[in-house]
Amino acid sequence: MKYTLLISLAFLCVDLSAQKKGQPLVDSLVSELPKMKDDSNKVRFLGLIAQNYMLFNPNEGFVYAENALQLAEKIHWKKGIANIHNNLGLMIGDTGNNVLAREHFEKAMR
Repeated sequence: MKYTLLISLAFLCVDLSAQKKGQPLVDSLVSELPKMKDDSNKVRFLGLIAQNYMLFNPNEGFVYAENALQLAEKIHWKKGIANIHNNLGLMIGDTGNNVLAREHFEKAMR
């Protein structure tokens, strides 16, 4: 009984995460971009890449967020434009530029 409890606790302590994290996740997401059509799903995908890049390479995250914003404006997807402006506001706010972050939040509210 004691050994069963110890083995059970050992397995509970191990991180058995099956999903990718960090750079491997971003690399796999970026590899899927060329296969996608220019639609709302690609805007969401670019936003997801931008959010994940912000954890370890903020400059690259801003590039993907701007690409998402340009695509959302190109396809005239208002909800996507607002969402990307909100994400840009959050991302820029993390850098300390609260004035520019506020501008993006105001654009998201329109």
